[in-house]
Amino acid sequence: MKRVAIEAILVCHCTLWLSTVGCSGSDEPVTTPTYFDLKPREVVELKRRALSFNDGEAAYRLHLYYELGFAYDESLSMYWLQKAGELGNERALHNLRVRKTEAENHQAHSSENTGQETTDPFK
Repeated sequence: MKRVAIEAILVCHCTLWLSTVGCSGSDEPVTTPTYFDLKPREVVELKRRALSFNDGEAAYRLHLYYELGFAYDESLSMYWLQKAGELGNERALHNLRVRKTEAENHQAHSSENTGQETTDPFK
């Protein structure tokens, strides 16, 4: 349930960001499907920019492509998110901090409940 809520917030955040910033340098608005549904040559170009030119924005776009686009792949999404963070992309760093905090909170909550008996409310 939390993952769905986080993904919804991320989509809204990205949509809002795209509507104000855009990605092509033109004044034309960028739609969400255009940003996430990349053509194969665009994927290749983003990978080249991310790996050869240390372009954190290109790595972050690849993360979003694999996280929210039609080519969903969780492991590739995390790879590109971590790569974007290593390259100093602020949104990637923020997302990594959020994921780390959630994992720590989940682990702490799980360890608190270990060994405790569950009570049946109908007894």
